[in-house]
Amino acid sequence: MAASRVNFQFPWTEQAVLDRNQLYAELTGIKPRLKARIDRDQGMRQNLVPVRDWFRTVRRPELEAQLEASGAAWPGARPTCDMDRADGFRIAGPVDTDDFQSIAGLFGWADGILRRRAVLAVDGSHLVPERGMSLTLGAIQIGWHLNDPLAGHAEEYQDISLQLSDKYGSAEHNAEFVSQINLARSVKECETLLDKALTMAHTPVCFYDNSYIASFLAYQTDEFRDRYLGALDTLLTKAEAAQIPVVGYIDASDSRDLVHLYGSVHGQATMDDSDLYGITDAALVAELLPGWGDRTPLMQCARHDGVSFERGPDFLYGRVGIVYLRLHRRTLPARVEIPLWIREREGLLEEVMDVVRAQVVLGNMSYPRALSRADRQATLSTADRRVFYNLVKSWANQELGQNVTRSAKANSKRVTRPSGTGAADFG
Repeated sequence: MAASRVNFQFPWTEQAVLDRNQLYAELTGIKPRLKARIDRDQGMRQNLVPVRDWFRTVRRPELEAQLEASGAAWPGARPTCDMDRADGFRIAGPVDTDDFQSIAGLFGWADGILRRRAVLAVDGSHLVPERGMSLTLGAIQIGWHLNDPLAGHAEEYQDISLQLSDKYGSAEHNAEFVSQINLARSVKECETLLDKALTMAHTPVCFYDNSYIASFLAYQTDEFRDRYLGALDTLLTKAEAAQIPVVGYIDASDSRDLVHLYGSVHGQATMDDSDLYGITDAALVAELLPGWGDRTPLMQCARHDGVSFERGPDFLYGRVGIVYLRLHRRTLPARVEIPLWIREREGLLEEVMDVVRAQVVLGNMSYPRALSRADRQATLSTADRRVFYNLVKSWANQELGQNVTRSAKANSKRVTRPSGTGAADFG
């Protein structure tokens, strides 16, 4: 049966080439599959109930005994003494309010927290060369935001560095170069965060805009994996030596370490078509954290993946704790990764958690303000890309006598695509 014609109103004003009626017909065609997925997700929510109830009632001695009996070397997560403070796997937030809309008082509380503690955040972005360019040149930009109210010093800035490939000509070489740029940016973020933190007058709470638990490295080359893990290890080791808290903040996490913990102690599969498949930690603990600022107890990460498989208990993962933190009513709790040494200093763990909470409040209740400001400094826009390549072209012509060219296809896109679609103006 032919799909009925419909008229949609779209928010953008530029000329669209998308056939709206064809799109509607395609959506109608996959409706049964989408409905099946919705039904599966509803079933998953039912499967959450016994798992959530177990976390609500389990105590640390019981959990440790169950883990020992399971013999699991990498059970997903392990308890710490912080679990003794929890009631129903929940440690209540510092502000006595159940009304997420009444945030005026939260701003005053957050301001008071951040007036007493220096904060540093670093973020990065990069440009990769277009295919068909005669000069394989990329760029990395690192931005940072630091605020030390005790010293009366605040700073926001960025630093750009260039990446040049010695290889050119094949798609394989270009893909390898893009991977190198990604790696260099990640390493540079770690180095900048550490360098800035070590030179601040007062010890900051540092925000790392990523996860320490880098399972994606299992699919990278040995060289990529070793350099990435080396940068993380250096960051954690030197920060610990200087007693500088560096927290990893993941706003929308699909990690499943707590789910795997449950599966480990119950001898239950967590992958493929099991009842636990698709359940995330954030969804699991959401109903356990009803109040703003509520968090789960700090748990040691013990994820079993392609990165940790051949490494012992002193591997990077084992030095990292995980916390889920309720910061919004309508979204799932954020994941915060915290070096475990922080729990050993009395009061420091909760102080760090309060800084995270306060940063989100002053970030308009959406995202840590320091990370948002660092992202603003780091981000390279379409306009930046245009400026970058035009400047490189001009410089290469004047200084090297070299005419930097693009492929005919890229030039065609520049001519035929409307301004602002992402194509660099580099003719």
